[in-house]
Amino acid sequence: MMQGEQQNEPVGIKTTTTASVGLGGSLVGICSLLPEQYKNIGLVIIPIISPVLSFFGVYLYNKLIESPEVAGYRAKLKRDLVNLRNLYNDDLVTDYAKEQAKHDYSATKLMLANLGRDQIVGKINPKRISTSDNSLNT
Repeated sequence: MMQGEQQNEPVGIKTTTTASVGLGGSLVGICSLLPEQYKNIGLVIIPIISPVLSFFGVYLYNKLIESPEVAGYRAKLKRDLVNLRNLYNDDLVTDYAKEQAKHDYSATKLMLANLGRDQIVGKINPKRISTSDNSLNT
């Protein structure tokens, strides 16, 4: 990754939990502003509402960053990199196979590096990513 460039990664359970706790604390503070008759109801509902709101907030955030199809394709490319690296480091593989693995590893790294950019500029359509052969259909 180049200096000054930030990669947006989907957020996971740790962020969801932190958001839920923070939102719960904020809702408790807001609940103290309610009339006395509604405070108890609010305090009972907060532990239910806070995780649900956090889940939907994180879900929307992840949806805006990267579609599930592109995220799945990214995961497949990363698995391919691991398999190609293992193939290259295998002593029982021929030199030809190692050279091919080295070439494919470089090509896969380029595809992975350009995946987000290609989606933004319209080179790929996340709805048309083939899951059968791990290729991009444009």
